[in-house]
Amino acid sequence: MRTRARNEPGHEGNLDRRAWMAGALAACLGAPCLAQEPKEADFDEGAEVRAVHAIAKKVGLRPFRTVQSGHFLCTGDAPDSFLSLTLRDCESVAADYLDHYRAQGFDVAPPGRRLTVVALADDRSFAAYAANKSFLMVPKRRDPAPSVHGYYSRETNRLVVFDHRSLGPQLAARPGLTSLRALAHEATHQLTFNTGLLSRRGDVPTAVVEGLAMYGEVRKSIGRTPPGQLNRMRVNDLAGMQSRKIPWVPVDRLLTDDRLLQQVGTHEGLLAYAEGWLLVDYLMKDGPRRLGFRAYLEALLSRRDAVGRLDDARKHLGDLDRLNQELRRYSMRLLQS
Repeated sequence: MRTRARNEPGHEGNLDRRAWMAGALAACLGAPCLAQEPKEADFDEGAEVRAVHAIAKKVGLRPFRTVQSGHFLCTGDAPDSFLSLTLRDCESVAADYLDHYRAQGFDVAPPGRRLTVVALADDRSFAAYAANKSFLMVPKRRDPAPSVHGYYSRETNRLVVFDHRSLGPQLAARPGLTSLRALAHEATHQLTFNTGLLSRRGDVPTAVVEGLAMYGEVRKSIGRTPPGQLNRMRVNDLAGMQSRKIPWVPVDRLLTDDRLLQQVGTHEGLLAYAEGWLLVDYLMKDGPRRLGFRAYLEALLSRRDAVGRLDDARKHLGDLDRLNQELRRYSMRLLQS
């Protein structure tokens, strides 16, 4: 049985956040071949499993085993206990996600087919499997610790995670919680693109894509956890950037300049990431703002390029300068509390 550390405030795990941002973001957004995205009715689970197993064989991994639940298909070289645990965690994240967004009036539905999760035994298997993803900063050895903790690919629509307990205490502080946070973040990506909230073919600002994932990444060790928990790691990032006097990113730029969240290893990139979480958290928790955010996400479902980003934002979110001022005040309230 896996043991997890308590999800105590301010101790969400020892993540290399800048590097994790880089790899996870690239995997989620990197040049997906969406023109070839299959229709759900045409999806072949057997072919999907064979495709994943072919990758494993090609890179020299041990034979994969496969288990499934109502909404997820999990395959990998991890022990059966971790495969089952990953399935259970994915189902919990999905149940909390669907209940939460439905309760807030969003038109989301369970995925039309089982979603694929690749669960790997350790960081070595993860590095081997992800080796064909040149944009991922995968580890080459056990020292230092992995710089990517998991990823979701829009191209393949697959979620890839590994068991952080394999790293040992010298490399992974609170490894069970690190596994859970990484899974919740990336599984939320997968759910947003498969439940009707976002479109894999659509143009979605990176700040919104990542903001939604961060909105759902904090979970309790045990029991139901709806999205929208206070994300102390992101609040700490806001505080740290403020103390360094890093210039605030205005909302209009946050929604139009995806490069901000790709400035890996910089204070500006870390601030943009934290602001992405703050924006989604604020829009979801303010009643009138939530109505506009819901209409805004609906508008993004049919948009295929970035040409109308500002028009859509202004139409549904209102005056962006005013929203920016509200967001800064919200940030200050969180920091002061």
